[in-house]
Amino acid sequence: MVTNFMIFFYFTEIRYRFGYLICSFLITFFACYFYSLQLIYLFARPFLHSKHNLFLFDKGFIFTNLTEAFHTTLKICFFWSFLFIIPVLFYQFWCFFAPSWYEFERENVRVYIFSGILLNFLGGVCFYFLILPVFLDFLLNFKVDSPLFTIQLTARIDSYVKISSGVFLIVQSIFQTPLFFYFLYLSGYIDSAFLCINRKVFVLLLLLLSALLTPPDPLIECSLFLLFWFFFEFLIWMGFKKKLEQERDTYSIP
Repeated sequence: MVTNFMIFFYFTEIRYRFGYLICSFLITFFACYFYSLQLIYLFARPFLHSKHNLFLFDKGFIFTNLTEAFHTTLKICFFWSFLFIIPVLFYQFWCFFAPSWYEFERENVRVYIFSGILLNFLGGVCFYFLILPVFLDFLLNFKVDSPLFTIQLTARIDSYVKISSGVFLIVQSIFQTPLFFYFLYLSGYIDSAFLCINRKVFVLLLLLLSALLTPPDPLIECSLFLLFWFFFEFLIWMGFKKKLEQERDTYSIP
């Protein structure tokens, strides 16, 4: 009887939390749709203000399908709504699971949530102001204007949104990798000693990964590599710090 009541209570709580998320998302989505023109401009600003488009009279996008502009507007509103609702998602997750956790479990989840939001913000800033402009400049360099022939870009809004969203997801995945390795630390699959012994191998892999994920631009490639290297060294430091805290708690005299 108690078990059935607990199951009913949990499902009721999940339904309420999910309902809060749906309502929050719908309100945010309609607000984004109301300001869709400003959000589309904010999304397309790195392309519109690219150095290859500064002297063009007709700066903008086209759509070749009757419903393409409408669908793209919905995609952009969905994209911004999902970004704005991430703190609400973490809050609902915390309210549902936190009452059943021990204090050390809450502390670990606090680190995850705070670090996830911070890395998400840093990833968005690097994507918008550093990675996307360089990536667009690299692609726009392939325009040709010669006496023999010309290759000019007539950008479709849907194509731009797809490419930018794909790059954004890749950047965010890269910035969330420290949390994945931190989880491996807590689970005991890796430790700081293993990373220190194989530091040269990991640094070489990070350099190759930076070269694969970035266009052939030395500045952005070195920036991404230094960022990876910082995360790697920070992870080693966190592992040693966690190990020292565990040893201190083990050998502490009550």
